[in-house]
Amino acid sequence: PNAQGDVSSPPEEKRASKPRGKKFGRYTLLQRIAHGGMGEIFLARQSGHGGFSKLVAIKRILAHFSGEDEHVQMFFDEAKLQAILNDRHIVQIYDMGKVGEHLFIAMEYVHGVSMRRFISVLCTDTFAEPRRTQLQRGRENKHVKCSKVKPHPDAAARGGL
Repeated sequence: PNAQGDVSSPPEEKRASKPRGKKFGRYTLLQRIAHGGMGEIFLARQSGHGGFSKLVAIKRILAHFSGEDEHVQMFFDEAKLQAILNDRHIVQIYDMGKVGEHLFIAMEYVHGVSMRRFISVLCTDTFAEPRRTQLQRGRENKHVKCSKVKPHPDAAARGGL
């Protein structure tokens, strides 16, 4: 990601025959696109027979949490819940497993700006003020906070920022 938290364009699908990135089980990690207190997310390539290739996102729990039952259970619960939900606004889960000390979830990759960037733009006064005014007209609350302003779920994926 760049300084604003934007994810660069996905790598070209047609590259030289030499693979790039770090091998992670049956995936190749191409770029770390986000990280947090419990894990990190990578843009990865899933490859298969006959030249099959697909960009995916790999969410990986940090190794030092892999031995903590509570964190592992939360990770499993998240994957199981996300796998049963089926909505166009929720990325699909493709796989879950363990490589070395790392538990991971392989999921649909959606190209767009990061949520951090999306929220930072949403919460700027110049962007949020017109929406605050609309909300105030709709209800008598004059103390609308930026956290209450909800963007359309597809805005980032459709290039709305």
